[in-house]
This record gives sequence, C-alpha cells and structure tokens, in this order.
Amino acid sequence: MKKRTIGQVLQLSRVNLQISLQDLAQKTAIEIPYIEALENDDFDLLPSPFYAQIYLKKLAWALGLDEKILLTAFREGKELLFDEEVLVNDEDLHSRLQRQKKSWLPILYYVLASLAIIGFVIYIVYFYEFTISVK
Repeated sequence: MKKRTIGQVLQLSRVNLQISLQDLAQKTAIEIPYIEALENDDFDLLPSPFYAQIYLKKLAWALGLDEKILLTAFREGKELLFDEEVLVNDEDLHSRLQRQKKSWLPILYYVLASLAIIGFVIYIVYFYEFTISVK
C-alpha cells in the first residue's frame, strides 16, 4: 500500500475501472475541467470547498470509493493509503458497477416526441387534404 493524494486515488480508481472522463462526467453531472482539477489536486480551480466536497461524494459513489475517507482526507489535507491491486481484483466492486443499468427514459422520451411530431404532421396533412377536397 502506498500513500496517495486524493487526486491520485481518484485518477487511479477511474483508470482501473476503465471509465473515461466523459463517462464519469456524464455519470456524475460534474464538468470535465472540475474532475481534472480534482484528479490533479488543484482544488483552487473549484468554485468553493463546499463544491469540492459535493464533487468528492459524487466521484466516490461513481468509483466505488468510501466517501467518508475521501472527505476526511480533504478536510485534514492528508494523503490516503491506497492499494491498487485490491481495487483491480475487487470482484464485488466490478459486479456492482456492471449491474448499474442505463436508463431507458431518455429513449422513451425521444420515441414519444417523435410519435407526437409524426402524428401532428399526419393531422396537418389530413386536415389540409380534407379542406381542399371539401371546396
């Protein structure tokens, strides 16, 4: 086990889980520059320490890390003990992350909006044809 900074732990965890910055940003709703700032231990680039703690909680959840340990290290300015091998071989963590299903809700909204547009176009064409044939 080696002592690592918060940023190193976040980056190593993300790399070991093979999650890209874009995927992590999408999953946590944190902008990529802020994730990069956290991974580089450049907390001054964040809006405030309050946001840094919120972002750390979200990243801990997304990466399967203990948020309490990360937040304590952040508040106290300490490094963390981090075992890279344990993370790579942690079957429970990998199975938990694989079980998280993607939401079908955006696709459903897209299909419903498409059907509404198609229905509207059909209605307009039918109404237009009906008014011409009556005259």
